[in-house]
Amino acid sequence: YRNNSRLFDYVHGFFVEHRFKKGYVPIETYGYEYPSVSYEIDTCSISPKKVDVLKNTIASCNTKGVKLVFAIAPSLYSEDVYNTPQYDELLSIANEYEVPIIESRKYREYFIDSALYKDVNHLNDKGAKLWMRYFIPELKGIIKENIGI
Repeated sequence: YRNNSRLFDYVHGFFVEHRFKKGYVPIETYGYEYPSVSYEIDTCSISPKKVDVLKNTIASCNTKGVKLVFAIAPSLYSEDVYNTPQYDELLSIANEYEVPIIESRKYREYFIDSALYKDVNHLNDKGAKLWMRYFIPELKGIIKENIGI
């Protein structure tokens, strides 16, 4: 299915009034149990093709003057996720191409409450609003440092 059968999702906004503004769609938190910390860390190998795509995307952005920032949002994975080859590879690529990273890792103590999550990978509305309190100032600092605004 082209576009993951998302055509309805794409055009739905033209016909239905929404409760959200400026592109933000909160993830509902009603009617489900909050997730638990996941200790199942993906141990699959790193795809050289995906690494090449990422590097080519960064190079293309650099050529066109597009400034990139990597952001790693909070998740309910154990601390072990930061000791994986995938994480190390991401840091290596960011360092190689001088792409700044905003890491939620340093704010982990504020994001251990499972009531902030829809599932182990996604913050719910409450969690997203809390994350923005830390993310936005860091992003502004990076913009100021790299662009001089």
